[in-house]
Amino acid sequence: MLFLCRGADTDYANSRNLYCLSERAILGWAYMPRIAILPDILASQVAAGEVVERPSSVLKELIENSLDAGSTHIEVEVRKGGVALLKVLDNGHGMNRENTLLSIERHATSKLASSEGLKSIMTHGFRGEALPSIASVARFRMVSNDDPSSAATELVVEGGKVLGVNEVARAQGTTIEVKDIFYNVPARRKFLKSESTEYAHIEHVIKLSALGNANVRYTFKNNGRVVWDMKPTPDRRTRIADLAGYSVMESLREVEHYTFNDLSVEGYLLPGRLARGSSRSQTVFINGRPIDDKVIRGAIREGFHGHIQAGQFPVVWLWVTMPPELIDVNVHPAKREVRFARPSEVKHMIMEAIGLTLSPKKRDPIDPPQYLQPLPEAREAVEIGAQVGASSPTHPASVKADFQGSAQWSTPEQQEIGLAESPNSSGNLDSGLGTVDPVDPGFALIGELKGKYWLMEDEAGMVVMDPKAARARITYEGLKKAVRENTLSSQSLLLPLLLELDGHDQATLKHHLPTMHELGIEITSFGGNTFQVQSLPSLLGISESGDAENFVLGVIDKLEATSSSPRSAQARELALEGVLVQVASQAAITQSTDSQFALALVAELMLCDLPYCTATGKPTMTHYSLSEIGKKFT
Repeated sequence: MLFLCRGADTDYANSRNLYCLSERAILGWAYMPRIAILPDILASQVAAGEVVERPSSVLKELIENSLDAGSTHIEVEVRKGGVALLKVLDNGHGMNRENTLLSIERHATSKLASSEGLKSIMTHGFRGEALPSIASVARFRMVSNDDPSSAATELVVEGGKVLGVNEVARAQGTTIEVKDIFYNVPARRKFLKSESTEYAHIEHVIKLSALGNANVRYTFKNNGRVVWDMKPTPDRRTRIADLAGYSVMESLREVEHYTFNDLSVEGYLLPGRLARGSSRSQTVFINGRPIDDKVIRGAIREGFHGHIQAGQFPVVWLWVTMPPELIDVNVHPAKREVRFARPSEVKHMIMEAIGLTLSPKKRDPIDPPQYLQPLPEAREAVEIGAQVGASSPTHPASVKADFQGSAQWSTPEQQEIGLAESPNSSGNLDSGLGTVDPVDPGFALIGELKGKYWLMEDEAGMVVMDPKAARARITYEGLKKAVRENTLSSQSLLLPLLLELDGHDQATLKHHLPTMHELGIEITSFGGNTFQVQSLPSLLGISESGDAENFVLGVIDKLEATSSSPRSAQARELALEGVLVQVASQAAITQSTDSQFALALVAELMLCDLPYCTATGKPTMTHYSLSEIGKKFT
């Protein structure tokens, strides 16, 4: 059977004897289409894939243009998560007719004139791709005026095609309406999430912009309702309170203003006990531009070292200033990432600023040379120690390497990989495993170590046990049993707790309400962004409102991090598992380590399915055989 390649000439194909051995096995030459320049509309739609991911990315570009135009009042209105309508009005400089028409041309911008300008960018936007990309995938309308004494220019575009240019009335400034985003690109529209999720992203963009520009008034309407009307303020704490709730003002601490060379940082933070479960709680601006950078995240984490638990993220608001030539903002189409010319200095500066703020005693700042590399005397001591350690079995490094737990305490079936532990709370524990059979666990208590660990002996050697880890395992298995049998009890709060939640937290809460109720957490809407917590799991015994708030926020963070698709049974089970781990860890942390109950706890632990580790993979006890101990004395 003769097979003709698509686009190939019939005679040419025949002359080449292109035959098909079967309908699925084709031998011969395949046609390669010629290279052609993309039409402008298609090129803009391709570019929109980098700039326009969802309604919130459209809003980000429009707000940045308003700020660069010198606006002192920005109004945002959205409907149905920004998919049906996204409208931005400002009182900036505005544009005349010529510039209005040029603004929707690709690579047209007033913010960059030469390649030298890339080295010192101070404007929010500069690429000149946003407006044409947005107009190519939506129904777009722009009205702009740079002269109050003359008429404004109205420009109407649909799917990249200009439908009309008119003169209309408008005060100085610009209005942009974006409707039916991705109406002509269904492949991208289907990837948009629910209305509540898209709204949460929009709210986050407005929050970032409002925090970075406290001197600008922001008005935000959602589905016709005013959500925020934030007046300009010289005090950043007022803007933080507007967005995070005025309850944070009591705990807000000002970051020590720290300057190093030509870099400086200032801001505010919350104590480590109020840390959250995701990095969304960290807001950082560099020269007024919000950024998300791993160097900054690492510096914040190390600055809080010793003040937060593993897996937690401190809440900070930082404003960093540096010469524009020391930062490259042109490394990502959406300008989310940056590159530093001197990353080690940036990291040191932020670590020191946070460290000085959290230090209980006043101290002098540490200079980077001292901080980033050891002094000559220290280097010499390290080298000598390394030489001694290589030949001496008593060197601390070798002792640590040899003095490990026996393999008999960690069989493959006992290794569970779980989630990070959660913040402290207070209360009493009822594990839910029932009455413990008074069997002899085979251990004899020797004593306590620093009031934190229990030392016991058995026939084979010595056991070091962490009672809190043991309680976490017992509680976890008790909770799983109670949830499975629908017997988990909850306790009503004497005074219901009111929480102000942002869009992300609201979306997570809405998706996971059944899971929250299953865990004994009753929470209802109280109007606007406020929710009312009415009851919590009784085993927590939480009485302080601060502890209750931290617990509920921690559960929401865990649910958000664990499952992005709560509608599937598997994802819901995974989310529930993550919260059970958190509740068990939190309840266990509050328990006494009194060794009087050591053997009873060990007996109860031995009834668990996996007694030798917590649900997070942390060991509950470690065994050292007599032969291992004897080697240390030979």
